[in-house]
Amino acid sequence: MAEKIPLIFNIDSYQYDLPPDRIAQQPAASRDLSRLLALDSVTGTIRDLYFTDIANFFSPGDLLVVNNTRVFPARLLGRKETGGRVELLILHYPQEIFPAADSRRQVEVTCLLKSSKGFRPGQKIIFAEDFSAEVIELFAAGKARLNLHFQGELALLLDKYGQLPLPPYIKREQGEEPHDRERYQTVFAAETGAIAAPTAGLHFT
Repeated sequence: MAEKIPLIFNIDSYQYDLPPDRIAQQPAASRDLSRLLALDSVTGTIRDLYFTDIANFFSPGDLLVVNNTRVFPARLLGRKETGGRVELLILHYPQEIFPAADSRRQVEVTCLLKSSKGFRPGQKIIFAEDFSAEVIELFAAGKARLNLHFQGELALLLDKYGQLPLPPYIKREQGEEPHDRERYQTVFAAETGAIAAPTAGLHFT
């Protein structure tokens, strides 16, 4: 007889109903006014708090470690030469090849590609007159290897034409909003290279 899987390891234990209208599409007016759910591990008591209350859970001598990664505008919207719309998500920030990439005017990246139709090696994707990509190799699940071709500084072009890749549960028809560049970074963000913010840290001020 197979051994019963402990409840905490059973994936079904983490399934629950979350109505879409309960998922905030905009951040709280102030970072630390976000909600905080606290479970007492001894009594089992659940409390509905605000993030400002988190200081009450620390004792003198406690160490808080934060993730200081900075999200870069890794989401690019472009088009094929045939006019088809393309969405691209760069998976790894190519910082190790700056500024060499700027002198070569091209850099190889790994990304996720999405379009209504498929892609083929050698296909061109256009983001702007001075910024494009060429498909080198295709993999499973939309993953691909591309060459980015550009004029100028790649970091500045990503900042100009790219968007911050918001979580998939943030659904906005208009896409990125001006405040996203600030609010989807932690206040201690420093090391550029992430394609997703350490969301637990977004509430610190």
